Amino acid sequence: MCDIFTRQDAMSLLQGKYILMLGDSNMRALYKDLIWLLETNTLIESHQLRTKMEKSFLGDKRTAGDKLHKARNFTETRVYENHNVRVKYSFLTKCYSEEVKNMLGAIKSGASYCPDVVVVNSCLWDISRWGPNGVPEYKDNMVKLMRLFKSCLPKQTCVIWMTTLPISASCRGGFLIKQVEFLRHTMRFEVMEANMYARDVVASFGFDVLDVHYYMRMQIHRRSSDGVHWLPSAMRHITNILLTHIALVWNRTLPGNFSSLALEKAKVLTVKEKKHEFKLPEVPNIFIREKQSGPPECCRLRARAPLKDCATRRRRAARTQFEEHAQRSNWPAQLQFIQHSDTAAVDPELNSWNMAEGLKYHV
Repeated sequence: MCDIFTRQDAMSLLQGKYILMLGDSNMRALYKDLIWLLETNTLIESHQLRTKMEKSFLGDKRTAGDKLHKARNFTETRVYENHNVRVKYSFLTKCYSEEVKNMLGAIKSGASYCPDVVVVNSCLWDISRWGPNGVPEYKDNMVKLMRLFKSCLPKQTCVIWMTTLPISASCRGGFLIKQVEFLRHTMRFEVMEANMYARDVVASFGFDVLDVHYYMRMQIHRRSSDGVHWLPSAMRHITNILLTHIALVWNRTLPGNFSSLALEKAKVLTVKEKKHEFKLPEVPNIFIREKQSGPPECCRLRARAPLKDCATRRRRAARTQFEEHAQRSNWPAQLQFIQHSDTAAVDPELNSWNMAEGLKYHV
């Protein structure tokens, strides 16, 4: 469903742009892979995805976080600024927190740069590390986060919610400490339910949903042995999916390095500027039956509008059929057949579809 981006393609797309990425370790891996593409135009090395809390990665800077631990107050913020492209990443253990509020508040007040794209995901830590009420709080926090985006970000900022990637039945990672290891066997099902809930909430606020869970469900063989993280080839595929989505949202031309039917359909679905208006076929108003003071035999049929394409024989046949039906039905003289409107009286027996002639008569 995505095109393939080279370094030159990615630089052309993101030139002069600011990308803000919020999420867990998989979002960090996506951040690293994007930078690796911008710098080297090669596939990132596997050990680079596993490394955490380094002071610098390909010229970026770690601006927050100084110690690696598994507590809920873990923080890590990295900023990459090079080639007129700015990318910022911040680790989240909760989708709605004081750190997120302060970050977006600074954007609203002008104290911080306003991003062109916000890519966000948070789920695994939310539903596993915040006690028995983690799931209800996650639902409330999702709504609060979307409202915060609405109030703090301008309309031109593209907010993309990425669904949580598929995890295995025996996953292990930093969020699964010893006290909550029992969750590993059901976590993959809760992730799917959380993705469905988040999709509905995000879409109701008018933001974009990028369902990478759907795209990667058939790429399980490219998942790491821990059952949570992914191999370099999989992360590059996700990077291409993200860049393709951004290009389509901005109405930019895709590189054209890959084409498929699904990609052509995506071009139609993601271009927000195009509004497709579907007009129902107009049925010609053929006859009007006029009210007469005489007996029913005096009722006559008058053509309201001529049929197009000079279909004289079809019109005569329809007139004859209507007259015969009128005689058999013994219509009273008080009935008046007018153009279909909200005030028109409807008789179920007369509102019929003539399949042979392609005409619909409205009473």
